[in-house]
Amino acid sequence: MRRYAEIAVPRRFKTVVCTGAGYPLDKTYYQTVKGMVAVMDILEPGGNIVQVAMAANAATGKFNTVLAAATCPYFEGAVVDILSGDDKVTLFAPVDTAFDELGLDETNVCAAFESDPEALLTILAYHVTDGRRFSNSVFNRNGNAKEVEMLLGTGYIVTEGGMIYDAGSEDETGIVDPFFDINASNGVIHVIDKVLLP
Repeated sequence: MRRYAEIAVPRRFKTVVCTGAGYPLDKTYYQTVKGMVAVMDILEPGGNIVQVAMAANAATGKFNTVLAAATCPYFEGAVVDILSGDDKVTLFAPVDTAFDELGLDETNVCAAFESDPEALLTILAYHVTDGRRFSNSVFNRNGNAKEVEMLLGTGYIVTEGGMIYDAGSEDETGIVDPFFDINASNGVIHVIDKVLLP
């Protein structure tokens, strides 16, 4: 049976389009997972934070603005390099509705900071911390406040229950369930519901 169902390939691939056997089986969770697992042997390992965020955005449409901000032309790829490099980092990624509260979206976020790109870079750096930090490394189980140093050099004050407090104010945000501990080859993504401003 295997010789009729399998085809040998000479190498691994970055992307493989798979199916759960076609409609209507693709509509069921079980068949979809089978389709995904079947191609794992021919996939190259990992997907960095940028690739994972792009894939998540394609599936949910929730991350257009943060991706647009990270790829503003005046950064010349510097932000993408940080989020897709070999160094391990953790990204707290605000959803589009978080940027909406600031009047920002994918169409205007770069233009809004064109006269002061450093201000946008500072905001983005306030959402990234060194290391692969899963939720058990971010939140204290005993409820005590925990400071997490960001690339900006300041910290969040983090408490039990999934709430993150801006270290410089009383602004708070929550991690969007179930979008936490999203693993990438070079770090972790936690999705949050507000943009924290340093």
